[in-house]
Amino acid sequence: MSPKITVITVVYNNETKIEKSLLSVISQKYSNFEYIVIDGASTDQTLNIINKYRSKITNIISEPDKNLYDAINKGIKLAKGEYIYLLHSGDTFVNDDVLRNYIRFIDNHDLYLSNMISINSNKTYLIKPKFKYLWKNMLLNHPTWLVKKSIFEKFGIYDVKFRIASDYDFALRIWKNITYKYIDFESVQFSLEGISYSNKKVLIEAFRVRKSNNFNALFNSSIFLFELFYLKIYHLKNVLKSVIHNNRS
Repeated sequence: MSPKITVITVVYNNETKIEKSLLSVISQKYSNFEYIVIDGASTDQTLNIINKYRSKITNIISEPDKNLYDAINKGIKLAKGEYIYLLHSGDTFVNDDVLRNYIRFIDNHDLYLSNMISINSNKTYLIKPKFKYLWKNMLLNHPTWLVKKSIFEKFGIYDVKFRIASDYDFALRIWKNITYKYIDFESVQFSLEGISYSNKKVLIEAFRVRKSNNFNALFNSSIFLFELFYLKIYHLKNVLKSVIHNNRS
């Protein structure tokens, strides 16, 4: 029998985007999955939209949480599937055959991951996982992970003290102790708008994550300073592009 998958969506006050995420899950052709939605006690129309699809959702929880990862942990604890997939609010599966595509490749590995399609300022990018850079940051396409629930039982759930980079912490804790398979196909589309890849806060938290995972202090500081320098260059380039564009118009 094909393994059961638990898909988890966490959301808070995202009335404009939650519906497309819900529809991309409930339209999946693979039948042996459950769907858990964790809402952080939204104050807009998010919960009303979720309730429109109550008959298609296995479990709906709406209550305050500490942060994104606290909400994810609630879903993991409720999960009855052998595998878990996290599809965040605003993200969508690229088509209705994604779960079935994963199942075609399932064997004895602990974790499966694939490619993402990201949208930023109306530009579309294909993002593949960068395995050799895990020492630097979380570049393993976390939104594409299909992971055995037993991995959470063995290594623990997401650490809520990290508000931005708990996925990076989780990856560092498990990566050398699991088997994984990369599948070269696109599974999820997400927006880079608002994502803190170009934010100093995520660099600071990544530094804290590496420290928590016993990175050499000098090496860790060097990574942080390099990333901070790169961030300043990145922002400077954007400023220059804006100035050039304004002068031409």
